[in-house]
Amino acid sequence: MGCGYCVNGVSKKLKQSKDLQNIEVSLQEAEVTFEVKKGITPDIDAYRALITKAGYEPGAYSIGDTKTINGNDSNASPAIMKKNNSK
Repeated sequence: MGCGYCVNGVSKKLKQSKDLQNIEVSLQEAEVTFEVKKGITPDIDAYRALITKAGYEPGAYSIGDTKTINGNDSNASPAIMKKNNSK
């Protein structure tokens, strides 16, 4: 991603999924972070497809517990997909 327009494009595509909340797209980190709503089984392929439809190739990702990542309880299910560039 190279500009604010890119951030908006990815964010807009991910917001099409009713499964997701707290979507954050970082231009500086080239990273997407979001929570999967409580009671929803994460569909990684669908989320990656949304990023692809926005015109970007999704990289590596990790899924973690919101309590571990955020340090507090959340109404979201314990899953966050975080794109990262580390191999």
